[in-house]
Amino acid sequence: YCVGCHGPDKKESGVRVDQADGFRPDNRTLWTAVYEKVASGEMPPAGRTQPTAAEREQLLSVVAAGQRALPSGGGRRL
Repeated sequence: YCVGCHGPDKKESGVRVDQADGFRPDNRTLWTAVYEKVASGEMPPAGRTQPTAAEREQLLSVVAAGQRALPSGGGRRL
């Protein structure tokens, strides 16, 4: 759902998620933004293919768990 607009060919808002390889302190801010945009329904934008409610919840759960497993500090955190 994300890579079409945030990948190697197109980097909307300068964001590229295809290179985010796991949860690390140096990409914490990216994952926090992903979580917030997906949770609010802002992403994927209207008119684009949408994840099912179960897919959305699974993504949010994985991102939250990955973020919370990181040590504190180094950027925005959930």
